[in-house]
Amino acid sequence: MKKTNVKLIAESAIIAALYAALTWLLAPISYGAIQFRLSEVLILLVVIKPRYALAMIIGCFVANIPSTLGWYDMIFGTLATAVAVIPMTKIKKLPIAAILPVISNGFIIALELGIAFDMLDPAAFWFNVLTIALGEALVLYVIGIPVMYFIRKSGFFERNLN
Repeated sequence: MKKTNVKLIAESAIIAALYAALTWLLAPISYGAIQFRLSEVLILLVVIKPRYALAMIIGCFVANIPSTLGWYDMIFGTLATAVAVIPMTKIKKLPIAAILPVISNGFIIALELGIAFDMLDPAAFWFNVLTIALGEALVLYVIGIPVMYFIRKSGFFERNLN
């Protein structure tokens, strides 16, 4: 195995673990119809380093293991992350890329909640889409994008993560 592969695996494991740990640490605001999952800031790393897409997907899956919704969150949450990060690897502008997780989480997690709680009526679905997408948008646009711009400007990735 090449040295770069070992380094990529180690970096990816750290990022996935960080995503899961942040989600667990902030569990009261990380799960449910109204969520403010601060670990989602890390999803924007995929725009800067596309090779971290798999780390985000794995981190989301691991983060959702202790969720009160169990396998629903593990499947739907991971799907929402995958649907967002795979195309994000081709987008270079953070504000445009951030739209993808807002949309995918809004719709996929709203569907998950509808199925899990047997509440598939349109009013509940659209309420959940709105609240989940709003929480995701606040995390990514108010916190995530400024953090990623700062990290880019600081040269951290160029110095530490080649």
